[in-house]
Parts: sequence; structure tokens; C-alpha cells
Amino acid sequence: MKFLSLALLALLPATVLSTPVPLYCETFSLEISAVSFGFQNWVGGSNVNYDPAEGEIEWGQTTGNNDQSGLDTASNVPGTVIPGPEFAIGTLTHNNNPITGSALTHVELVVTVTANGMPYQFVYQLSIHETPNSANPCPYPTTGSGGCSDRIFIIDNPSPQTVMLAGGVNFEIDLLGFRMCPNCPIKTQFISQERQSTSADLYANLVLTDCPRRGGGGGDPHFETWTGHKFYDYMGACDLHLVQAPHFAPALPLTVDVRTKIRSWYSFIESAVVQIGDETLEIGSFGDYVLNGVQNADMPNAIAGFEVNAFNPTKNVHILEIYIDEQEKIILRAFKDMVTVKIDNAKKERFHGSSGMMGEFETGHVLARDGITRVEDPIAIANEWQIRDTEPMLFNTVNGPQYPEACAMPERTVEQAQRRLGGSAVSKSEAVTACAHWSKAMQEACVSDVMATGDLELAEAGEL
Repeated sequence: MKFLSLALLALLPATVLSTPVPLYCETFSLEISAVSFGFQNWVGGSNVNYDPAEGEIEWGQTTGNNDQSGLDTASNVPGTVIPGPEFAIGTLTHNNNPITGSALTHVELVVTVTANGMPYQFVYQLSIHETPNSANPCPYPTTGSGGCSDRIFIIDNPSPQTVMLAGGVNFEIDLLGFRMCPNCPIKTQFISQERQSTSADLYANLVLTDCPRRGGGGGDPHFETWTGHKFYDYMGACDLHLVQAPHFAPALPLTVDVRTKIRSWYSFIESAVVQIGDETLEIGSFGDYVLNGVQNADMPNAIAGFEVNAFNPTKNVHILEIYIDEQEKIILRAFKDMVTVKIDNAKKERFHGSSGMMGEFETGHVLARDGITRVEDPIAIANEWQIRDTEPMLFNTVNGPQYPEACAMPERTVEQAQRRLGGSAVSKSEAVTACAHWSKAMQEACVSDVMATGDLELAEAGEL
């Protein structure tokens, strides 16, 4: 029985950034005319056979009329790609046959992309494990009587090779994961049944490493990861680390914490606090704020030397902006009692190595506190990044569940929430019209928030 674990780069799916960024970030594209796969530097295994022309590697001694076990690859040529959206780059097939002997323990997957007429090579480490055919119980879903199934999964997140184009743009082609059907979600694993060949499409995206990042949290609430494309909802209530950036400025680490509150069957951010060095700026419902202990301090002002300004574009919208430079800024906004945090045009030199609900700066992956384990379930993410009782309390008041008490969750079920949306004071058509000026990526979230709150003015307040 082959237990296969593939260490591929697993970036989250993306869409093109919607905030103002350098021109090439919005207009850059690659014309991919060829893709090929290969294997190299394998470790372990018995009777290993590699066919570079076919992009296939096999191992083990055959039994009966069976073939060896192994990995096959097939290429897909995506054509023109732009930064962000995923595209199919090929197919990986696990031929799962009973064998004697041993499987490989490690092998490198080589992906060669011919783009704009030039070949670029990316190398990923694959780790291979076996489980016995007779395992009982089998740890993975198994169909038929062929034996215990195997699992192919991504076990770590190696940095791919970075390539400099002639135009001076650094880019990466990053593997996102596996898709088992055209409309299936991209996942970091798939199950391979014994005595069968199981195929999964490999999806990738184009990432420009020099482009500024964006992300934040708001609404009911929706969290946007650093790469500005991945949104997830968390409906619980507790204090959470949105961002921890240890290298923000010399001797000035940055932390952004948010406090979520439950209202009926959904939750929202009721306050947020930014700490730079030892100084803090907190915003709460209806725009009340505290700067370094001073309630509603005069503006413009500063936090740790960075200018802060406050303004009110409408009666119900209150905005605080921390200016890092002319384009890079932290935006704290209160629409009535709902708070939004957004970081725009964030630069790598300040936010590399950051962690929290917005994920890892370079990839957008949401990682556990160990900095290695990738976390995808929103509840698990919140549990991981709930502020601990051993960490500083940055908010001016203590409220809601505090660690080690777990984050609270709404009592209403998803079905009840859907029924309540159906009875919202605002119809879906009204919400769609009100949210039409939001970016395409955020319109669905806007409609959901407007219907949840029954407040059309929320759409007018603007998006993340």
C-alpha cells in the first residue's frame, strides 16, 4: 500500500488585486506555450524506473499481473495567464498497485514552464510514505475490496525558484493543489484507491513577488488574506490577532488585533487596535477612538512617528488612516457599530514574516502559530489566533470570551441563518443594486452583509 505525501507549494487561489498598485501588477501577463514535468534526485525505493520522455517514475517489484506503482504526469498549456487567478497546469496520476519491495521516500518534481518564449524551471520536494495493504481499520476512505486506500497530500510549503524576466519583473508560478473535478474545490490532498489509477488536476497561479499586498477584515466579518484574493468568514466572538508583523520598522513591531461580537446568528468586528512599538490606536463603534490613552485625541496626530488622520465622509462612516508612506497605509473604519480594518499597498520590507488571521505575507497561507502548519477551516484559524492570556491586552477594556475560554459561536444554525436572510427587510435584488459599485470579488459578501443587517447604507460605506 502506498502512502504518498507530496510536498508541493500550496498557495491559495487568487484574483487580480483591486486596489491601486504599480502599473505592471495590473497589466503584466505571461504567454505560457509549453509545460513539462520531470523527476530527479529520488531517495530510497527498490527497482526504480524513470522515463523522462513520459514524465513518469515507477518503483517496487510487481506481483502477479500488476504493473509497478508510480506517478504519471500530463501537461496542460494554459495560454495567457495574469497574476492571481488559478489555471490548470497539468495532471498527476497515482498508479496504486500492490508491490513488494519499497517505495521512494523522497523525489523532486521538476516543472518547466515555457513563457514568453523562454523556459523557466521550478522544483518541488515530494515525500513518499507507505501504509500496509492490510491496514484495518484503514485511516482513509476506501471503496471496493482492493485494499486500504492511500492519501496524497502536501506536507510543507517550500519556496519556489524566483525568476527575473527581461523586463525586470520577479514572478513565481506557484502550485495551489489538486482538483478532482472541474467544479471541485482545490485541496491539498486526494485519496488514491488501491489497485486503481487516481488522477488529480494540478492548479497553479502566477504571483508577482514585487507587487504590494493588501488584506484586512470587516463585514460579518470577512477576512482577506495578504495576497488580496482569499476571503473567509468567521462568525464567532473573541479577541483575535489580525496581523503580527515583527519587522515592521527598526525596533517597532506592529500588531493589529480585532474583537468580534455576536449579533443574533452572525458576528462582526466591534473594535480594532493597532500597536506600533509601545504606542496604540484603537477604534470602536461609531468612530470613538483612543490614541495612546487619550480619548478622541486631536487630529492630525501620530502613532510611533507615523501620521494619523481622522475624517468622516458621511454621517455614519468614521475613518482613521495611519500613513506609512504616500501609498502604504492602515485604514480603520467604523460604519455605525461595525469596524473594518484594511492594510493597503503593504511592502515586503515591513510585513515579511507576519502572521495571524491575514496569513503569511509572501503566500497568503494562513499558518498555525508554529509557522509551518497550514490551517484552512475558519473556526480552526480563529482558535489558533485567539489572543492568549499570556499575551498583552491591547484593548482599553476587557470584554467577551478571553482565553483560555474558547471563542463563542452563534446559536443559530446555517439553515436558520438562510431562512432569516430570506425574511430580511432588504430584498436580494435591492442588496445587489446597492452593492453594484463594489468590486466583483466582494459583491457577494456585500449582498450577504446588507441582507444580514437589513441596512442598505452599509453598501454605501464602501468595501474592505
